[in-house]
Amino acid sequence: MGIRPCALTTFENMAICVDDVARWFLENGLPLNLNNTEAVLFDTPAEREKIPTAGGIDVAGAVLQSP
Repeated sequence: MGIRPCALTTFENMAICVDDVARWFLENGLPLNLNNTEAVLFDTPAEREKIPTAGGIDVAGAVLQSP
């Protein structure tokens, strides 16, 4: 990848992890129903405001909005 993990934000690390999980589903022939998938972030309100989620979270090419 070339980027040190400590140089990434927590949100970017999460996005990489979500990509890995989606890839695992596809590689193992498991359906990933994005119509039934939600993204929920748990943190304090002050910390949540620091995370850029306005554009949603990309999961396997579909953008999920965080409530």
